[in-house]
Amino acid sequence: DLNPIEEAEAYAMLSGKYHLSHEEIADRVGKSRPSIANSLRLLKLPPGIKFSLKTGKISAGHARAILSIRKSLQMMTLFQKIIRDLSWSEI
Repeated sequence: DLNPIEEAEAYAMLSGKYHLSHEEIADRVGKSRPSIANSLRLLKLPPGIKFSLKTGKISAGHARAILSIRKSLQMMTLFQKIIRDLSWSEI
Protein backbone atom coordinates (compact mmCIF):
# COMPACT_ATOMS: atom_id res chain seq x y z
CA ASP A 1 0.00 0.00 0.00
CA LEU A 2 2.16 2.81 -1.28
CA ASN A 3 1.02 6.41 -1.35
CA PRO A 4 1.20 8.17 -4.75
CA ILE A 5 4.59 9.74 -4.01
CA GLU A 6 6.15 6.47 -2.89
CA GLU A 7 4.78 4.81 -6.01
CA ALA A 8 6.24 7.56 -8.21
CA GLU A 9 9.60 7.27 -6.43
CA ALA A 10 9.60 3.52 -7.06
CA TYR A 11 8.94 4.07 -10.77
CA ALA A 12 11.71 6.67 -10.87
CA MET A 13 14.08 4.16 -9.29
CA LEU A 14 13.13 1.52 -11.88
CA SER A 15 13.70 4.04 -14.62
CA GLY A 16 17.00 5.35 -13.26
CA LYS A 17 18.64 2.28 -11.77
CA TYR A 18 17.47 -0.28 -14.32
CA HIS A 19 17.10 2.06 -17.31
CA LEU A 20 13.51 0.95 -17.95
CA SER A 21 11.25 3.01 -20.20
CA HIS A 22 7.79 4.04 -19.06
CA GLU A 23 6.41 1.33 -21.34
CA GLU A 24 8.63 -1.34 -19.79
CA ILE A 25 7.69 -0.26 -16.27
CA ALA A 26 4.01 -0.32 -17.23
CA ASP A 27 4.33 -3.85 -18.59
CA ARG A 28 6.10 -5.09 -15.47
CA VAL A 29 3.69 -3.55 -12.95
CA GLY A 30 0.50 -4.10 -14.94
CA LYS A 31 -0.42 -0.47 -15.51
CA SER A 32 -0.72 1.72 -18.58
CA ARG A 33 2.17 3.82 -19.85
CA PRO A 34 0.22 7.08 -19.31
CA SER A 35 -0.45 6.00 -15.72
CA ILE A 36 3.29 5.60 -15.14
CA ALA A 37 4.05 8.95 -16.78
CA ASN A 38 1.37 10.73 -14.73
CA SER A 39 2.68 9.14 -11.57
CA LEU A 40 6.24 10.29 -12.30
CA ARG A 41 5.01 13.83 -12.95
CA LEU A 42 3.94 14.02 -9.29
CA LEU A 43 7.63 14.20 -8.35
CA LYS A 44 7.77 17.67 -9.96
CA LEU A 45 5.48 19.12 -7.30
CA PRO A 46 6.86 21.57 -4.73
CA PRO A 47 7.85 19.82 -1.47
CA GLY A 48 4.89 21.04 0.60
CA ILE A 49 2.38 19.83 -1.94
CA LYS A 50 4.19 16.47 -2.23
CA PHE A 51 3.98 16.13 1.54
CA SER A 52 0.23 16.80 1.48
CA LEU A 53 -0.21 14.18 -1.23
CA LYS A 54 1.97 11.71 0.67
CA THR A 55 -0.05 12.18 3.87
CA GLY A 56 -3.41 11.97 2.10
CA LYS A 57 -4.41 15.58 2.62
CA ILE A 58 -4.98 15.91 -1.14
CA SER A 59 -5.59 13.27 -3.81
CA ALA A 60 -3.49 12.39 -6.84
CA GLY A 61 -6.24 14.00 -8.94
CA HIS A 62 -5.80 17.27 -7.07
CA ALA A 63 -2.04 17.00 -7.53
CA ARG A 64 -2.37 16.46 -11.27
CA ALA A 65 -4.60 19.53 -11.51
CA ILE A 66 -1.95 21.54 -9.69
CA LEU A 67 0.69 20.22 -12.11
CA SER A 68 -1.21 21.75 -15.01
CA ILE A 69 0.15 25.09 -13.77
CA ARG A 70 3.78 25.89 -14.56
CA LYS A 71 4.71 28.49 -11.91
CA SER A 72 5.34 27.45 -8.30
CA LEU A 73 3.58 30.49 -6.81
CA GLN A 74 0.44 29.78 -8.84
CA MET A 75 0.67 26.09 -7.88
CA MET A 76 0.72 27.07 -4.21
CA THR A 77 -2.25 29.40 -4.71
CA LEU A 78 -4.31 26.59 -6.28
CA PHE A 79 -3.11 24.17 -3.59
CA GLN A 80 -4.28 26.54 -0.84
CA LYS A 81 -7.67 26.90 -2.56
CA ILE A 82 -8.02 23.11 -2.77
CA ILE A 83 -7.15 22.76 0.93
CA ARG A 84 -9.69 25.47 1.83
CA ASP A 85 -12.37 23.81 -0.30
CA LEU A 86 -11.65 20.39 1.20
CA SER A 87 -11.76 21.83 4.72
CA TRP A 88 -15.02 23.59 3.95
CA SER A 89 -16.61 20.38 2.62
CA GLU A 90 -15.81 18.60 5.90
CA ILE A 91 -17.92 21.03 7.90
